[in-house]
Amino acid sequence: MPAVRTSSSLMARIPANTLTFSIENPARPPAHFQEMSNRPHVFVSSTFYDLKQVRKDLSEFLMGELGYEALLFENPEFPIDPGKTTIQNCTDIASEDADILILIVGLKYGSLDPKTKLSVTRLEFEAARARGVPVYIYVDQQLHTMLPVWKQNPSLKLDGIVDNSQVFEFVAEVADKHKLWITPFSSAQDLIGAIRAQFAYRMKQGLKALRAYDCGRLPDYLSDLRGRSLQLVLEKPRGWEYSLAAQVLTDEIAGARGLRYEYDSGISVGAAVVVPDSECLGFVNGHINGLSIIGNNIGQLINVYLAEAVGALGEPGDAEKIVFWGRSMGAVYRDAIKWALQVRRISTTGPFSSAVPMVEGFSIQVIEVIESFAKQITKVSSDASTAFELGRVPEPAHIEFVLDSISYEPFLDHVKDIARNLENPG
Repeated sequence: MPAVRTSSSLMARIPANTLTFSIENPARPPAHFQEMSNRPHVFVSSTFYDLKQVRKDLSEFLMGELGYEALLFENPEFPIDPGKTTIQNCTDIASEDADILILIVGLKYGSLDPKTKLSVTRLEFEAARARGVPVYIYVDQQLHTMLPVWKQNPSLKLDGIVDNSQVFEFVAEVADKHKLWITPFSSAQDLIGAIRAQFAYRMKQGLKALRAYDCGRLPDYLSDLRGRSLQLVLEKPRGWEYSLAAQVLTDEIAGARGLRYEYDSGISVGAAVVVPDSECLGFVNGHINGLSIIGNNIGQLINVYLAEAVGALGEPGDAEKIVFWGRSMGAVYRDAIKWALQVRRISTTGPFSSAVPMVEGFSIQVIEVIESFAKQITKVSSDASTAFELGRVPEPAHIEFVLDSISYEPFLDHVKDIARNLENPG
C-alpha cells in the first residue's frame, strides 16, 4: 500500500491518502441458515383519513387471520417513545421494528414533515428501505391508471383526482428509480387478497431456506441485519464478501440520508455555539484537527481493514469483520457530516466571523469520497456477480482514488487579511 502523504501547515491538515483496494474472485463455501424466531411485525404506511377503513380491515386481517403484529399508529398497541416526535416515532418503528412494510398510496399526499417538506408516508418508506426492510407497494387503481398520463405531461392539472401532484411524483420515483413492483387495488378486499398471496410466497421462500440450511441462532453481530445484507450472510454466494461490504456501506449511507439532507439544505438544527472572537481561531483549529482524525480513519479502514475482512485469495472472508467495516465507514460518514453541521452552528460576532463559513466546506471531500467508494465497490461486486451467473470468472478489479490534502490557503489568506486590517485600520 502507498504511504500516507502528509504536508505541514500553520494549521492541522487532513493527510492525503491513496485509497486503493483490489478485489479478487475466489469461490467461497456456503453458509448455514440460522433461524430467527420472531412473530412477524408488519408496518402499514399510508395516509390515514382517506384510507381509514382500509387500514382497519388490513389490521384485522394481519392480526386476526395471520397472527402477525400489525404496526399501525392508530392501534393502542403501537409502541411510542415519549421523547421522540410523532414523525420520528413512526420512521424509527418502520426501520427498526418492522419485518415487513406495506406501503399503500391513495389519492392524498398526506401530512408534510416541516423539516424535509416530504410526506410522512414517504419518510417511513425511505427509512424502511434504508434498513433493508422488504416493502410491498399497493397503489389506488385510479392513480395507477392516470400515472402514464401524468408522466407524459407532469404539468397537467389533475386536482380532481389527487390533492397534490407529489403523489404522482412519489409513485413514479418508486417505480422508475427504485424499480419496485407496484400492485394496483380498488378495494380493501383486493388489497388483502394480494397481500395474502405475497405473504404465502414469502412463507414458501422461508420454508425452502430452512430445508436448505441447518437451523441455529444468528450471532449477535448479525441480529439487526436485514434484507439483502442478511441474505448475503446466510447464502454466501461466490464473491459474497465484496457484495456484503458494498451493501452494508450503502445501507449505512442511506440511513444517514436525513443528515445529508440537512447538510445540503444549508441549515443546521441545534443550539448555536457562541465563541468569543478572541477564541475563534483556536476553536476552529480544534475542529479541523477532528476532521484530520476522520480522514485518517478512512485511510485505515479502506487501505488496511477491508482487505483483512474479505480475506486473502482462496480463503473465506469474515462476515463479522465485513459488517464491522461497513458500519465503521458509516459512522465516519456521519461524523464528517456532523462535523460540518457543528461548524455551521458556530456563532461569533467579531472581525473573524467572516472566516468561519469557509471552514465548513472542508468536509465535503471526505463526505464525497465515501459516497464514491460505495458506488464503485457496488458496481464492481455487481459486475462480478453477473459474471458468476454467466459461468465466467470475473476479472480482478482495482479501485483507486486520492483523498487529497485539503487546501487551507484561502482560509489562511483571509485570516491574514483580517489581521492586517485590524493592525492598520486606516
